[in-house]
Amino acid sequence: MRSRWLKIALSIAAVFILVIVLVPLFVNADTFRPKVEQELSSTLGRKVTLGHLGLSLLSGSLVAEDIAIADDPAMSNTPFIEAKKLHIGIELGQFLFHHQVNITDITIDSPSIHLSHTQSGTWNFSNIGSSAQKPSAQQGNIIPALTIGALRIKDGSAVISTLPAAGKQFN
Repeated sequence: MRSRWLKIALSIAAVFILVIVLVPLFVNADTFRPKVEQELSSTLGRKVTLGHLGLSLLSGSLVAEDIAIADDPAMSNTPFIEAKKLHIGIELGQFLFHHQVNITDITIDSPSIHLSHTQSGTWNFSNIGSSAQKPSAQQGNIIPALTIGALRIKDGSAVISTLPAAGKQFN
């Protein structure tokens, strides 16, 4: 009797592992890249570009490579944030069965953040999200409001500067 339950449990575990291995092969997460870029750009009010987008079932996230978030055009033409990897936590059920990307958390790995402020004290991050595009009545709620449960930055570096340049940058 005990060996029968052991066989059932092992069979269930094998099917679960097989699903974890095979689903990423059949789901092309990169097709969602434009939607994720648009949602993040709309929310931040800054252009967000993502490289290749992959799916990780174990962590329940989309993994984007080579990301860049544009700086305030009044401040600089260089990106505000650049990073090699971005982990976007998603609701897997909505993603796999309804093809919706509901972002729950974001983790940025080893970003390079460029902070700058004017002599009047305005920082380049002070208007992030304030000029975000609001859905019009015609557009409806195609892209829902983005709420993120957690934002994590791992092993990042920051450069702080004053505009116009008034001395050395701090790293």
